[in-house]
Amino acid sequence: MSNENSNSDKIEHLVYEIQMFCNLAKGIDLIETSKISTQIKDDATKNVILENDTVKYALLESFLVHARNIIKFLSRDNRHKKYRCDDINYKDILENSENIGPFINDAEIKNIKDSINNEILHLSKCRESDKKTQWVIQEVACKLAPGIEKFMNEVEDRKIEFDKNYKDEIREEINYLKTNFCKNESIKEPAPSITTSTVEVTNGTFDAPALRNRQ
Repeated sequence: MSNENSNSDKIEHLVYEIQMFCNLAKGIDLIETSKISTQIKDDATKNVILENDTVKYALLESFLVHARNIIKFLSRDNRHKKYRCDDINYKDILENSENIGPFINDAEIKNIKDSINNEILHLSKCRESDKKTQWVIQEVACKLAPGIEKFMNEVEDRKIEFDKNYKDEIREEINYLKTNFCKNESIKEPAPSITTSTVEVTNGTFDAPALRNRQ
């Protein structure tokens, strides 16, 4: 099987990442605000979602994994030494794009990217047992939403072949994030590491544990 994907395949993979990123952000927000309790009638199901820490961790970690994939897609191209040669980058879809992008500021996103790498994707020595990360879901969503929107603008300007239903869905999802998540100007950078032994969900933040510290 060839390692080269067609442009339509790359777009399909990208759309999946964006869909999961946006839907998980909305799902976590429903849990954080307890709004989900009004949408689930079965008490047993409701308790599994609201009271089971493992479900909360799984949602959070999935959200952050998709966030990282989008960060890598929107930032410097895959010829950079830190990228695998088969990673899909915006330049793989936007041909002749030497003077286009990146669509996110690497410096602004660095703390989030490093925390995801160290705390979620790697069993890293950089994890610190005496500190914790407050994953501010709105913060991550608001950092990436404008970059996704800029990329989609470029797709339309260049008339890239991109399924209209996909485009409309992405626009709708990004508008939702911007409208519902990006209003709090007081949200700043998340703390640098994860170590709490419980999850506390307050004011749009997850205090996520290092699972190795679970009792």
